Amino acid sequence: MKRLIPFFLALILGFSGRAQDEPQPFALVDQAPIYLGCEGDNAALKTCLSQKIAQFIGENYNQEYAESLGIAPGRYKMYARFTIDTKGDFSNITVEGEHIALNEELKRVIDSFPKVIPGMIDDKPVDVMYALPVMIQLNDDPTKNRKKKKRKNKS
Repeated sequence: MKRLIPFFLALILGFSGRAQDEPQPFALVDQAPIYLGCEGDNAALKTCLSQKIAQFIGENYNQEYAESLGIAPGRYKMYARFTIDTKGDFSNITVEGEHIALNEELKRVIDSFPKVIPGMIDDKPVDVMYALPVMIQLNDDPTKNRKKKKRKNKS
């Protein structure tokens, strides 16, 4: 019986640690990946990074291309998963959604995201898993999403 106690103790301690060679959930890292310009505590860094990712997708997703594909107008939801690796790059990007071409466009945008400071656990960089839903609206008239430029009248 005395021989089993150290075995069970080692077994319990071995499973309690995080395997840092595996991607870690975004919610569980000690320090979230940091986008240039984001500041504050870990909660603020997570919020800022999430906002920057959403903003980047909104600004860089090619809406005109998506609408030129002949896909019926409407709302389309995609689910993106990726890893922010120990170098701060976005990798292992997968996108699931109804239309492959829309998925590929989202994948292209995420792949072009600028490098960030990697997430940390115990002051060591770790791969961080990230997932987000993305909703896009396709219109039958592509000009509906474009901002109209006001012309100045010359007097």
